[in-house]
Amino acid sequence: MKERIVFFIAVFLGIQSGILAQNSLITGKVTDRRTKDALSFATVRVVGSTKGTTTNSLGDFELRLKPGTYHLVASFMGYQSDTQTVVLSDKKTGLTFSLTPSSVALPAVTIKPGENPAIHIIKQAIARKHLRNEKLQAYIFQAYTKLSFKTSEKVVTGNSSGVGILYDGPDTAKQKIAGIFENQSTGYRKGTKSKDIIIARKQTANIPSYVNTLTGGRLVQDFYADEVNLFAGTVPGPLSNNSFKYYYFRITDTVAIDNHSVYKISMTPDDTLDAGLMGYIYITADTYDLAKVAVGVNKAADASGFLDSLLVVQSFFPYGVDNIYMPVDYHMGARLNLMGLLKVGFDLNTVLFDYNVNPEISDDLFTKAVITVNTDADSKDSTHWAAMQKISATEEETVAYHQLDSIAHQKKTAWERFSGLSSRWNLNDNFSVSSLLGMYHFNRVEGHSVDFSFAGYNLLDDRAHFNTGYSYGFADQKWKGNFDAKYMLGDYRTAYVKGSIFRSIRPLMSDATLLGDLTNTILVLLRKYEDNTFYYSDGFHVKTQAEVFPVLALSLAYSSTTDRSAKKNTDVSILKPHEAYNANGGINDLRINEVTLGFTFDTRDYLEDGKYRRRLGDESITCIVNGAFHFADKSFGSEINTKRADLQISGAVQSLGSTSFDYELSGSYAFTGLPIQSMTALTGNIQSLYSGMTFRTLDFNEIYGDRTAQLHIQYYFENELFRLSNISFLKASNLRLTGFLNAGLSSVSSDTRNISPRISAEFLHPFYEAGFGISHPKIPISLEFAWKLNYRGNNDYTIGLATSLH
Repeated sequence: MKERIVFFIAVFLGIQSGILAQNSLITGKVTDRRTKDALSFATVRVVGSTKGTTTNSLGDFELRLKPGTYHLVASFMGYQSDTQTVVLSDKKTGLTFSLTPSSVALPAVTIKPGENPAIHIIKQAIARKHLRNEKLQAYIFQAYTKLSFKTSEKVVTGNSSGVGILYDGPDTAKQKIAGIFENQSTGYRKGTKSKDIIIARKQTANIPSYVNTLTGGRLVQDFYADEVNLFAGTVPGPLSNNSFKYYYFRITDTVAIDNHSVYKISMTPDDTLDAGLMGYIYITADTYDLAKVAVGVNKAADASGFLDSLLVVQSFFPYGVDNIYMPVDYHMGARLNLMGLLKVGFDLNTVLFDYNVNPEISDDLFTKAVITVNTDADSKDSTHWAAMQKISATEEETVAYHQLDSIAHQKKTAWERFSGLSSRWNLNDNFSVSSLLGMYHFNRVEGHSVDFSFAGYNLLDDRAHFNTGYSYGFADQKWKGNFDAKYMLGDYRTAYVKGSIFRSIRPLMSDATLLGDLTNTILVLLRKYEDNTFYYSDGFHVKTQAEVFPVLALSLAYSSTTDRSAKKNTDVSILKPHEAYNANGGINDLRINEVTLGFTFDTRDYLEDGKYRRRLGDESITCIVNGAFHFADKSFGSEINTKRADLQISGAVQSLGSTSFDYELSGSYAFTGLPIQSMTALTGNIQSLYSGMTFRTLDFNEIYGDRTAQLHIQYYFENELFRLSNISFLKASNLRLTGFLNAGLSSVSSDTRNISPRISAEFLHPFYEAGFGISHPKIPISLEFAWKLNYRGNNDYTIGLATSLH
């Protein structure tokens, strides 16, 4: 432990001393000598060191160095490098590099008869890749990252949930910057292990700081890998082991950089309907190293369907005694068109420098926290940002910072925060009340009901939250209310205590009810569809939970509830006024005082973002286990003795290509008789409207019991099967395929049967259903088909829509 502390202190002091010492600034420009045009993303390096930077889109650069004499070389693929000597004692401006296009004779390439000469080069580059990967054991680097996003819409101030964009209708005007964030980080890599520490970050005031965690080390794609995951999706890399079988390569030119000959090779998928890269890669003629990429993706690779354009430019230079080529920058420009309604652009620029190749790095550095934001990262002042290495800001970025910060810091009245499309009305950054959509609901027990709630959040250093709400049903003529409060503890809010007091009405087995109040109200009033059973519940609940290890959290809870049956009080409906609702079933009327012991086991890596620890979902395999043991006893005031255990295992697995599957296995087992309100239902749906991880052929609460188990597997084939079909119209359709398999068991013990007011059918042997869905990336709805594989007789085959909108 002491060694780990010393290591981090050394790293911190080293970084800080380096920053403070770099007090001389060089600014300049890199241009084409003949045309005088700026060279975007040219590289400017210090000869004999690992320091360097890149020009911005206008060809401007800035470089920070200690006072002294330096030889600076400016490089750009296809141009002769330009070297200048500078003597630094203070700020130096106006340094211009003028590069002359190079003319290099094509070197001889030994090829087999009938072989494309580019294939030979690619094979040699793949062999070189394997040698590079064997030599590269570990490395440390510094990174500066800047991300700006643009829109043609009007930008308004944001809040804690993100950036605000006001839609004013289609606009073909030039996009303007709607937000910027920058950060400085240190990256550590050792084998498959990674760690990024964000030293400093800043962003326009309309962006929450927690968004600013995309470090250069996490964003830069490895073009040496077999697969590259660009903005649009995963595609084969240019140097994947069989890339010459997937892509068509062609030598288009031989250029030079730093007086070394480089092959310029174009690449495109052999089949235009296969997803892949399109553009140019540059391979050194003497060593066959990857020196640069300038690529985009074809339409088949656009998983979202909204991509107008995508371009990635990246350069590589040799480092270390083995001259291992490492990325020195990363530039990505993407433009999205959301069905013509909203146009958004992203510009990402990263520079990587100060490489230390194959150093000794302690394994203790690599923990579940793969990204850590230093606690003072947000408080770095202007002197820190003035002294650190970064990419020059354009005039547009400077103006955007000023304008966006000015807009965001303007105080907004409560009326300016009002939105008729939200259920909450934010009075300010910490308090909200019910908006129009959140002030009404309807069901057959309460009838027309008016609601009002008041909430406070991110109070007391973002640790405290509360909500209080009241409701009155005109049909049952009852007031309901609740007060909930939560206080978070620990450096990263990894522990909390919360409590609630309530007098409420609840749907039976609410865990199986996936509809919100608004959707349920609309369906009931229009279709007179309501299978929920409601009951009254009064009491209180307290709970505390804490992470005892990075992957394990334990909890303890106590609740005291008095439950009473409710009855149907109205038959009101808009479209079916003369039909009657079904009766509202009864429950076990009693008081239950219950203790719950729980745990959560979560294997996912996380980032430590100053105040919070946030789990990441970018691993190939994830697994989350939740368990709880509940028991009620008459010795502490309960009117019934109960014992039951719950377990849920869920996660995701990345599969072949872009395919993946989600899984969820859950079960509940009662050791004693249970009241009906404590039973578990197999998660069903309403007719023709589905949610993922549910039984499509079962209704809400159709099957329930005190001993249940259910397995849900959803496989996202994406468009992989259509691509493999070699049927042109299917490959070009951009349709996505999802398959699912669900299984369930449910039984009712004799003790529960003796006290329950009613019993559902049982699945004493596993019930199975299967189906598939067809969707398109531009439409957030999937058309799904499902079949019962056994227990047939009712609802054996269903067709419906699956959407995340409800």
